Amino acid sequence: MTVCLDREALKSTLIKMSTGLMMVMSVVTPHVRNAEPAHESRQRPIAIGPQHQVPVVGHQAEGEQIDGISLEGLVKHLEKGRVIARLVEEFHPAVAAIEDMVNASGLDGSRGSGHADRVPEMGSGSNMSDVPLSGSNTANALYHFSGVPDGAGPVGTPILIGTTLYGMTSRGGTATDGTIYSYNLATNSESVLHSFTGSPDGDTPYGSVVQMGSMLYGMTSQGGNQDFGTLFSYSFNGGAFTILHSFGTGGGADPEGDLLVDGQILYGMTSGGGVGTVYSFNTMTNTFTNLHSFDVTDGANPDGDLTLVGDTLYGMTYNGGANGDGVIFSIVLPEPTTAALILAISGPMLLRRRRRMPLGGK
Repeated sequence: MTVCLDREALKSTLIKMSTGLMMVMSVVTPHVRNAEPAHESRQRPIAIGPQHQVPVVGHQAEGEQIDGISLEGLVKHLEKGRVIARLVEEFHPAVAAIEDMVNASGLDGSRGSGHADRVPEMGSGSNMSDVPLSGSNTANALYHFSGVPDGAGPVGTPILIGTTLYGMTSRGGTATDGTIYSYNLATNSESVLHSFTGSPDGDTPYGSVVQMGSMLYGMTSQGGNQDFGTLFSYSFNGGAFTILHSFGTGGGADPEGDLLVDGQILYGMTSGGGVGTVYSFNTMTNTFTNLHSFDVTDGANPDGDLTLVGDTLYGMTYNGGANGDGVIFSIVLPEPTTAALILAISGPMLLRRRRRMPLGGK
């Protein structure tokens, strides 16, 4: 609920909002009135409403009281209760600063009829979303897809590289099977990087593209050699599109979620091909590995995205498990092979172990 305020009412409301101690005061004030020792006080639920009237703090002189409580006594009580008393002591400069801003802003209700500022009531049921933000809240449509040849039905989350957004559409394009696109924010121009044709490159892109070096990686949920989807790459250097893997019943089907990048390895899931799988793809050796096939007892039909912590992948299945309602699962990754430890850096081959974030820290 919002109300229109004149200058004095606006100033009073801003003072209430600015202190940042409304909740603290609503809890502490009853304790001060009852003169309870600090060590015997009990924390009470914080609620802002008629039952907790927050004192309005103006320019109190030394020795004056706030809601019947001396400022000195309140500060001492706050110190005993291990609440930062400095915040209370800074009431006065904070209020003065806001008063100066209000005075300088000219928000005095004399701008003309119908132009009063809107501020939410600070009682029960107030909603801070009623406060207007500075600037425009209007979404600007940067580009309008048209189906052919640029694509339709954008899917996933676009990624920003430099001043360019990269993403996919689930349909449209020259063959109406989806596209990979870029949008240059500097020139406001859209470009189709690849139009899918169903077979063998894939149909109906799914999830989001991810970046690894000069490459984009992504998936389609259909198409490919067996019509169960594909894993692909797209190179910034020359625009080469490559099919890395065509999904099928032997290694999962119907890719699910977004790809997870860890060093030179991609991790992902499929929701089909049995009841789903977790897989990896080594971009250095172009090796696809089925890490786990679900069998209903340990879950079925993976959903969402994977999370990697240390050497362990975590994820979820939508179905399966003891109750048939899905599971949270973990998969401990095997140690990298010798091939995965070798990293070529423009000439000499250097041994380097892939680093993963340790559990619970750096």
